[in-house]
Amino acid sequence: MCNLENQTGDFKEGKSFDALIVSVRDEVGNPGVWGIQSDNFSDQKKPLELWLERFLFCGDDRNIRRVYVQGRLVGGKFFHDT
Repeated sequence: MCNLENQTGDFKEGKSFDALIVSVRDEVGNPGVWGIQSDNFSDQKKPLELWLERFLFCGDDRNIRRVYVQGRLVGGKFFHDT
């Protein structure tokens, strides 16, 4: 055990937070994730599951809109250093 449970592990205030904000919409320009429309989903999987699956297997930097490290915006397509 690394004894980090007081610093990481959930979304409580004061804990470290790293995240990617991604888009799987056609307009991001990644043909690997095109065609994800709500009317294309099978009854077996929910839309969010399909979007996540498509991003994990076919996504790339074109899909990453924002990158957060330690709760601070550090990069991505919509990165604005303030």
